[in-house]
Amino acid sequence: MIIPTTEAVVTTGTKYIVRYNPRPFIFSSFKRYARNKAQTDWDTGNAITTKNIIITFCDNYTLTDSENKGRQGLKNIGTFDGYYITNGKAIKIKCTKTARDQQTKYEDLNGNEIKVNDGNTWVNICPTDAQVEME
Repeated sequence: MIIPTTEAVVTTGTKYIVRYNPRPFIFSSFKRYARNKAQTDWDTGNAITTKNIIITFCDNYTLTDSENKGRQGLKNIGTFDGYYITNGKAIKIKCTKTARDQQTKYEDLNGNEIKVNDGNTWVNICPTDAQVEME
């Protein structure tokens, strides 16, 4: 199923919201916002933009380290749900990773490997309880 998409919002808890808005007059790329602030390149200060967005859900856990800063680990071996967003459309996908040293495969719900359009791709990994809204 194709979902018309002009904006994607990913919410993980109350602290972290990521928003992808299309750049004005350039519908073929998205500008990334986090915590209501446009994300920018460290060196140039230019807005970070992307042509393609892959959102994948997986389990996460708090790492135990001496600093206790709440850093997160990912349990990303297996098959997980997700979305592929490009050119104003989103489709539901399956994301499969068989081992830590293997590349993740992205397939549509019919089992066909998705063909990512030319251009930058942002992979947004979310906890399984994250909320994703498409407008």
